[in-house]
Amino acid sequence: MHDVFHVSVLRKYVPNPSHILDWHHLQVTDEGALKAEPVCILDHRTRQLRRRLVDQVKVQWSPSSAIWEDAYTMRLEFPFLFSQTSGQV
Repeated sequence: MHDVFHVSVLRKYVPNPSHILDWHHLQVTDEGALKAEPVCILDHRTRQLRRRLVDQVKVQWSPSSAIWEDAYTMRLEFPFLFSQTSGQV
């Protein structure tokens, strides 16, 4: 399936300064993906996956995005998050 649209639906672009991104603060990985920085840890839990217990933390990545991540991996990559949580996780 191809995304096809008629030329009549095109409109002239009106420049707006808010459309310009400040790319100087963005970090890119070796693969070319954007490197996201977590904002804070919202919650923590322990889940049983098969026969082992796994600690997870709910990480807020942006104002609208928060997902559960492996606590061990997050502690290795972002240790500053755990210094803020008073050692609960």
